[in-house]
Amino acid sequence: VLHQGILDWHWSTYYHHCNLCDVDYDIILKVETLSKEEEQFFTAWNISHILTPHHLNRHPVSDTSSVLHQYYSLITMGERLQLKEIYSMDFELFQYDSNLSGLDF
Repeated sequence: VLHQGILDWHWSTYYHHCNLCDVDYDIILKVETLSKEEEQFFTAWNISHILTPHHLNRHPVSDTSSVLHQYYSLITMGERLQLKEIYSMDFELFQYDSNLSGLDF
């Protein structure tokens, strides 16, 4: 993520990447709950007859927590805390759980 103290733009925080707060959106859908929210969105906007949901995941993962543990096991707790600090605004913005308990290997 950091190279010589500089954040690689590929790993930049989402709130720096977009102008989410500068746009007056009518609705924001989250990928984690997309199927449910998309159905509600299509119904609310009366477009179910025009669009149909289509989801294709070439690499489906049934248990993301095991993948998270696998990746976190490769870095130290100090590095995990640094990631938590770097992405704290994204965690807040998208209502993600930033609690690192249970990730102490």
